Amino acid sequence: MKVKGLLIAMSLLLASLSFGCFDNSQKYPAVMPDDFYFVYEEGFSPNTLNTLLDTKNKIVGKDLVSNGYISTAYDIPQENLQGIYNLIAQYDIRVYSNQNRYHVKSYFDSDWLTVKGVWISPTFLYKFTFCIDGEIYEIKCDCSALWYPMDKKYDNLAAFDRIIRSDFYMNTPEYQSFPPANGGWV
Repeated sequence: MKVKGLLIAMSLLLASLSFGCFDNSQKYPAVMPDDFYFVYEEGFSPNTLNTLLDTKNKIVGKDLVSNGYISTAYDIPQENLQGIYNLIAQYDIRVYSNQNRYHVKSYFDSDWLTVKGVWISPTFLYKFTFCIDGEIYEIKCDCSALWYPMDKKYDNLAAFDRIIRSDFYMNTPEYQSFPPANGGWV
């Protein structure tokens, strides 16, 4: 289990270092603030999103589709939390947040990012929330912004999501211990 945790930390570190060409050093504190946390949610309704990862409340969860939602306690290793912070800074995803209004009006409400001309019904929604130096940032988007980024302005957000999902979240021992989902979304 320690080896898997080390592999996750190394994956996050390598991913964050490989994008060192982005210079966001002036936009983010050089040292991860003590109050930093990250919450990753997804689902089909803005009012009923499943929490997949919550570093503030120490939870990791999974949507089991027909069998509901499952979660467990998760105390994130400090190096993994640092890796997530580094990715946020490197990809500068704060520009997509509610504070910057980098949004396109969607059919849900004006706060959800979407790619104009891509209509998926029902659409899948994502929400990222994080805190840096007492400022809380929230990014809400539908799957068109992450899965079909025809609009290049969402490329960094889509890349960030792929790394968090595949290199971090799905590789945690807690997620790996969950049963497989029963059913699927069509």
